[in-house]
Amino acid sequence: MSKIEQQRIFEPFYRGSNIDDTSGMGLGLTIAKNLITLHGGQIQVESQEGVGTTFTVTIPV
Repeated sequence: MSKIEQQRIFEPFYRGSNIDDTSGMGLGLTIAKNLITLHGGQIQVESQEGVGTTFTVTIPV
């Protein structure tokens, strides 16, 4: 995913440019980030266009 998309993926209702016929409202990552943040954690994204994307979630215990 592009750097611009990486900056926007946690915005409510944002949907990527390559979604084609994939259903959804663009809220999943927003909700996930909010829940992780409420627990004192972080979510990070690393992506290479055309290769893949990795999300890393860290929550303190």
